[in-house]
Amino acid sequence: MTIDKEKRKIQELIRRYRTKEYKVDASRTRLKNEIFMLMHKKVIGYIKGFLSRRHRYEDGSMILSMSWDAFLFCLDRYDDEKYDIYGHFNTYTKYFLLLHYAEGKDVSEVPVEDLEGSGIFANGSFVTVDKFVELKSFRDSLVQENHRRIFDHIVLGEHRGFFSNIKKERGGTSCYTYYRHYGVREAFRLIINYLIGRKEGE
Repeated sequence: MTIDKEKRKIQELIRRYRTKEYKVDASRTRLKNEIFMLMHKKVIGYIKGFLSRRHRYEDGSMILSMSWDAFLFCLDRYDDEKYDIYGHFNTYTKYFLLLHYAEGKDVSEVPVEDLEGSGIFANGSFVTVDKFVELKSFRDSLVQENHRRIFDHIVLGEHRGFFSNIKKERGGTSCYTYYRHYGVREAFRLIINYLIGRKEGE
């Protein structure tokens, strides 16, 4: 199978996974496992590359465990097919690992340079460990997983498709729901700009 065909197949499986007709647990589990089998080697490679660049060592069982958690994290945040599937999983796997290694560990060990050039740090805003820790602390304070997804998209380079797909995902909700989510996004953007010390318009 060529790379393009594999990407199209993965996107089709994700489309079905997110479709209302497949919201039955058994169907979702089967589709999720099928997507994982296609993405597994890639995710393992992204994790090993991250670890190698940081001169870190994790045994095979830990890498396997992290690969599943990273996969679920990335899958949950892939909501716009205009984004390259491999690029999305690569970027969000790095972000997942940053969050993982910042959990209860010496913050000086967090390799925040992996965020340089992404999302809020794409326009010359320099990411530091202190800034990342503040961002993570605010993220950890968010109770709703949906709000964490919005926050992650803004940090890494917002997927606008997430907002336009809200009605599809929720079976046709009112416009009020869309604008409520839009309001959350704008509120998060202001908070994030404040936390990283960036003025509006920069």
